[in-house]
Amino acid sequence: SGCEMKSCGRCRGVYYCSTDCQRRHWPAHRDECRKVGTADDPAAAVAANKARRKATNVYQQQLLDAHTQLTRCRRAKDVAGECQACCELGDVYHSLGQLDKALEFHQKCLDIGCKLGSLAGQGAAYGNLGLVYIGLGQFDKALEFHQKHLQIACELGDRAGQGRAYG
Repeated sequence: SGCEMKSCGRCRGVYYCSTDCQRRHWPAHRDECRKVGTADDPAAAVAANKARRKATNVYQQQLLDAHTQLTRCRRAKDVAGECQACCELGDVYHSLGQLDKALEFHQKCLDIGCKLGSLAGQGAAYGNLGLVYIGLGQFDKALEFHQKHLQIACELGDRAGQGRAYG
């Protein structure tokens, strides 16, 4: 999206695209953030914070790369590439704990997969959506998406996909 990512003001270990995203993620981030701020060993807290920052910077770069790829694909009318970029964005947002954004991009990926008639793309998107719904605590919905993923994997003879669907 081209926006400048800003770090958590307390631990500096997690980056957000907006204050709204930070507020929504706070319930999931709160305990980890407080641990960094109250560690018994200040050197260990600093080391943990540096490691967390390094990992987050990798995610920040992945976000920028995937958003750039999405823009390029849209301009080139490369629908399959757009689907892949949406999947990558969903994965990175999931890793960052921004599940609403992950859900949005994995749903876009599913919509494109359906439009293209790509069963493999649809299966992967269903699996990714199932993982996001697990993170959201919506287990019935997660099961529904994982069952759709499994059905497609079986239909395609995709043994690795079947294994992922079974978890």
